[in-house]
Amino acid sequence: MGFGQEFIRGIRRRAFGLTVQRTMRRRMAMLRAQHRRHLEARDTVPHSPDKLTIVVPCYGHSKFLRTMVKSIAAQTLPPDEVVFVNDNSPDATVETLEACIAEFGLNSRTRCVVVCNEKNLGQAASLNLGIEKATSDVIMVLNDDDYLFHDAVAVAMKVLRMRSHIHMVGGQCIVFADERYLELFNKELLKVWNVSELPLKEYHPVDTLKYKRPNDLNITHSGCSFYKQSWRAVDGYWSEKHKRVISYSDRDFQLRFNVCFPIAILDVPISCWRSNSSVDAGINS
Repeated sequence: MGFGQEFIRGIRRRAFGLTVQRTMRRRMAMLRAQHRRHLEARDTVPHSPDKLTIVVPCYGHSKFLRTMVKSIAAQTLPPDEVVFVNDNSPDATVETLEACIAEFGLNSRTRCVVVCNEKNLGQAASLNLGIEKATSDVIMVLNDDDYLFHDAVAVAMKVLRMRSHIHMVGGQCIVFADERYLELFNKELLKVWNVSELPLKEYHPVDTLKYKRPNDLNITHSGCSFYKQSWRAVDGYWSEKHKRVISYSDRDFQLRFNVCFPIAILDVPISCWRSNSSVDAGINS
């Protein structure tokens, strides 16, 4: 009986996977047709970005905020601005953010803004609100429970300036659960690599014709940086799950973005991803 049940579950998992793949490819094809006009506007963004804003959607992770803010304060190239979006979090998110900003003196180098949603909107809508508030031409996303490499901002800006045709740059991550693990390794890529030697691969709109699975475009959300103008061109993050290419808002956004614009993905980590917490309790994640 046990073997038979497991066999049936295996068949169902494979069938579900095939359904996800077919749905993704069908929706990607529709988007390519709908957004073809955007391809003509690929050269309309600045060729030498000036400013970068980090946008952090926050919900239910007050106990992790200090570590996250610490990674922003440690940036070798400080971001011009940080926009924290408190998504009506039931914990002490605002108080913790204010205390951490003061503790690390973040306001002395960076303009910090805390936006408070009147009700819980989910990660996708919170990101859109934060990006709208941002005053920079480049946006970097950081989840509230993750940790940036200390030169993540410097790497993103250098790559975008070096490869002016690229509209988004991101990388891989190191998975952690215990914060003590963060102290065990070097967190500055540019101490090891020259920016021109960083291992990366470009993904162009034509490449999306080959994608069969969501992870064919493998980019970690935290540390992912893109032009605000390009975000607007692809209609930002989508809150309605039934409309997405896939159910998760971050990968859905990246896939839709790549339909219109070239992306560069580093084959090295630029952030640390916390494995023992959720993004936003499943609400529009």
